[in-house]
Amino acid sequence: MSKVLIVEDEAHIRGELVDWLTFEGYETLQAANGRVGLALARQARPDLIVCDISMPEMDGFEMLMEVRSDPSICDTPFVFLTAAAERSSFRRGMDLGADDYLTKPFTHAEVLNMVRARLQQKAVVQAEAQARMAQVRASLEQTLAQSRFTSQVVGMFSHDLRSSLTAILISLDLMRSYLAATPDARVTANLLGIERSVRSLMQTMDDMVMVAEMEAGPLMCVPQTTDVTALVTEVVEEFQVIVGQTHSVLLSEPARVVAEVDPKLLQRLLANLIANAAKYSPTASEISVVLSVEEGGFCLSVADQGIGIPEDELPRLFDPYFRASNATGTKGTGLGLAIVKAVVELHGGTITVESMLNQGTRYSLHFPLAALGRFVFGSSVREQF
Repeated sequence: MSKVLIVEDEAHIRGELVDWLTFEGYETLQAANGRVGLALARQARPDLIVCDISMPEMDGFEMLMEVRSDPSICDTPFVFLTAAAERSSFRRGMDLGADDYLTKPFTHAEVLNMVRARLQQKAVVQAEAQARMAQVRASLEQTLAQSRFTSQVVGMFSHDLRSSLTAILISLDLMRSYLAATPDARVTANLLGIERSVRSLMQTMDDMVMVAEMEAGPLMCVPQTTDVTALVTEVVEEFQVIVGQTHSVLLSEPARVVAEVDPKLLQRLLANLIANAAKYSPTASEISVVLSVEEGGFCLSVADQGIGIPEDELPRLFDPYFRASNATGTKGTGLGLAIVKAVVELHGGTITVESMLNQGTRYSLHFPLAALGRFVFGSSVREQF
């Protein structure tokens, strides 16, 4: 049953409207002025408001403005009743958002036709809105399903590809062992080139998998007690083998750090930063890795002597797929730094970047004690309860 609110200060007109609409099967509410009518509208949420213009305390124009500014009732059809024949009154009412008006005196048929028309129009608008919402929901569900499917496909592809790449690396190790007795510099160099290419492909694949996981849902972070110093040392030593012929990857005397972090995510983060530094740095340049203790946590920084980043592009540096304008000549996906940022934020940390064109870039990753829970350096241990 549709609900109609009648706001009219003349009792006999108000009573007549209530009788007509009640007889036709409508539920009616009534008020003698705009202030009472507004309170009723907010409380009862009527399907239609029929309101006089000239009333004490709050007139129809004021009530209409209040209704249109209230999100809970702003879309309620609003019809004016007026004895004023001036076109300016009608125009002002329509400008303020009225849907229709009836001029006194009016007939029973005019009132019923107006009520039916306004309620039918409201039903059409609501049906269209529901249809649009259904389309949006269907589109969103389709997008989510596609994202999940993409993530699954990438995961399956990654598993198969990783198996093949691992087999290549094992074969490389066997070939090196055969060459140990009769070393050949050219063959050794070619083998190292193959290894670099394989590891680069594996890193790109890992980045794709992680981005697919991030797009399909929240990235999982599983903190566990980790010897951060040992992890950082292992990654640096691995990269020194991979890029040792073209770059020097140096780890300054690292602080002793044990913390509750996700070791897989931290390893991926550091690998991306070092690989990025090697990619955009000249041959024979140095990549510096520093693990240090700071108040309330620890800092991991990676600095290179590469091409640098234009200052006006720094705000977009961590956007997925973004690549700086001076990096277009070097192959890359633009995913690595987005992953770095996501991993740091999952650990409650922050990133600062210092860069100068043609001089180098330093990434400083700050991990707070409060977010990590347990933090050890040297012989001291601090617990977060």
